Amino acid sequence: MTVLVSSLVPTTDSAPQKRIEQFNAVLPQLVAERRGKGQHVRYIDMGAVTTNDLADDLHPKDSGYVEMADAFSNGIARAAEDGWIQQRVEIKSAPAHPAAPPGGYRVDINADGKADYLVLQDDGVIQAWVSGLGDGRSNWTERGTFATGVGEPGSKIRI
Repeated sequence: MTVLVSSLVPTTDSAPQKRIEQFNAVLPQLVAERRGKGQHVRYIDMGAVTTNDLADDLHPKDSGYVEMADAFSNGIARAAEDGWIQQRVEIKSAPAHPAAPPGGYRVDINADGKADYLVLQDDGVIQAWVSGLGDGRSNWTERGTFATGVGEPGSKIRI
């Protein structure tokens, strides 16, 4: 197992920012201790995310998420270079099915070990289908709305 541990992004609220700074200050040493014991743990520094990258006092806007994704991507690449990642996993949209709109994501919704199907609609609503055969292509049962959305268009939703 490989674990990537990141620092916290900043906030514009001074009281939580002090706690974030305290947490971020001790995190690299904790990761280093575990690496010293042979564990595959890597520290990911989110220092590139600034308060200018925040949508509100706590949550990043797109520029902040891009910085975060870049940091994690680099961490994953370094973990792979170190030989910590042995198997490549391809993540892709599920294939179209007559009972479900295209553009979905394969997930295991009901914890039965079978590939199910989530579809993100343009209005941010997520629809769900459960596969009876588990092959991700057949015997679909519509489960309706899985999530009602957050008032944002589907293009802004991250899964």
